[in-house]
Amino acid sequence: MSLKIVQVGCGYMAGAGHGPSLQLYASQHPEVELAACCDINLEAAQAFAQKFGFARAYTDMNEMLDKEQPGMVNLAVPVPLTAPMAIQVMRRGIPIILEKPPGANIDQAMQILEAGKNVPHRVAFNRRYVPLMLELKKRIEQVGQPISEIRCDFLRHGRYDDDFSSTAIHGIDAVQAIGGAYSEIDFMYREWPEKGKGVAHIHLQGRMASGAVATLSFMPISGCLAERYAVHTPGHSFYMNMAMGMDDDGCLAHWQDGKLVEMLHGRELVPGNEHFITNGFYNENAMFIDQLLKGEKVTGGMAEGALDPMRIADAIRARQSHIKL
Repeated sequence: MSLKIVQVGCGYMAGAGHGPSLQLYASQHPEVELAACCDINLEAAQAFAQKFGFARAYTDMNEMLDKEQPGMVNLAVPVPLTAPMAIQVMRRGIPIILEKPPGANIDQAMQILEAGKNVPHRVAFNRRYVPLMLELKKRIEQVGQPISEIRCDFLRHGRYDDDFSSTAIHGIDAVQAIGGAYSEIDFMYREWPEKGKGVAHIHLQGRMASGAVATLSFMPISGCLAERYAVHTPGHSFYMNMAMGMDDDGCLAHWQDGKLVEMLHGRELVPGNEHFITNGFYNENAMFIDQLLKGEKVTGGMAEGALDPMRIADAIRARQSHIKL
């Protein structure tokens, strides 16, 4: 089986994550063709095509889909465009990876869910596919103890977004990927009106359906760039630092009964420390393409945990104090 892939959107996220991932995968799989890419800025599309090995460049998605007849679309466009463009692709029956968040709100997410019922698709929650995250989940399963607490510290600097929920959704989904579904969440906000409309630090205290407690802190105007997770079970503690900012290499530490039993560094899993691999972009694309090529059931779709993070993001935008899921 061969597979023709096209890229829609040639901006920062595509260039940093999806372009190099698709280029690497295609270099190792001759049955995969990087047929074309599309952006409203023709120069950006042409530069993307040249850099990552796509054969042709377009400025109109539907023209590209008509001419190329691809077997897969990777969609990385601004949030307001994600739902309408993803739905157009799904209505053609074309398998698609779509960047997070899947829509601007839960209503748009539900529209994507409906359109994608019979179309293989994956939401690009890349933390699910981070090599260190996969190792963390493996070790938690190996110790065989129920999770008691999960903590996420999500730090950025100079992010004066009026709505940080579309970035915070990454941490929300990552905690869910570790601990399972949320059951209820309390919210607290430290507003910074002098820094801009909507600028705030956001703190969540949640309970998971399993009984575990989750604490998440999102601080977009802190002093550093970092993303760290802690998971505790009886007798075991795990600390995972994502490979970014002050933790450029990334690491996973496992403590048992007061002793450090393992320290795994990101470079041990990804020797070149290429961030499109360490941050999960390669795995999310490669695993999706593998499933398509092998005719396997595609995982990571809207029905597999994408809706609750959207509901939580909506609650943050509305500055709600409590929700049940």
